[in-house]
Amino acid sequence: MLLGLFKIICFRMNENIYKIPDRAEWVDLYANKLYAYAFSRLRDHAAAEDMVQDTFLVALEKTGTFRGESTFETWLIAILRRKIVDHFRKIAKECSTSLNELNEMTESSFFTEKGKWLSEERPAHWSSSPMNELEQKELRRIISDCQSKLKTLQQTIFTLKYTEDISSEDICKELEISASNYWVILHRVRLQMRKCIEKNWFVK
Repeated sequence: MLLGLFKIICFRMNENIYKIPDRAEWVDLYANKLYAYAFSRLRDHAAAEDMVQDTFLVALEKTGTFRGESTFETWLIAILRRKIVDHFRKIAKECSTSLNELNEMTESSFFTEKGKWLSEERPAHWSSSPMNELEQKELRRIISDCQSKLKTLQQTIFTLKYTEDISSEDICKELEISASNYWVILHRVRLQMRKCIEKNWFVK
């Protein structure tokens, strides 16, 4: 009985431990971090700025829903993340490039009519040697550049899968695409990213 009462007291003492900062301080405290988060995923300065503004507006409207169970910054990022996913869903619906077009472009770029690798496109050997800090920075830049060359729908799936770490099932639901279409697109994305990275990273 006493142990149970002690646990309840401790829980209530820790309840709502995180507080909401003064609204006048939000921009100074969080704007840069939110912008960096948004830009790393959207790769568009104007879109990232709009997302941050929208995040603050939603936070103002829903301040009463903040329970203090996480930091206020974490709560803001959760709002921003939802905004970004909604943004990608809208892009996926408006995307003019059909799945068949993506398939045809990629298949002819990598494989023969019999489904074998084109000799010049055969994957190169990736070294397992550790990289120094400069090499890691250069590789991140190359990956970012390669990602920018993907078609809109491909970029969307790549970002949700590998940056946002959203499950494949949830991506299909969010973008309202079938599982088979999703896996086809993801397969093409991996092929194109590998080709681009090999071309720009290994060939110096």
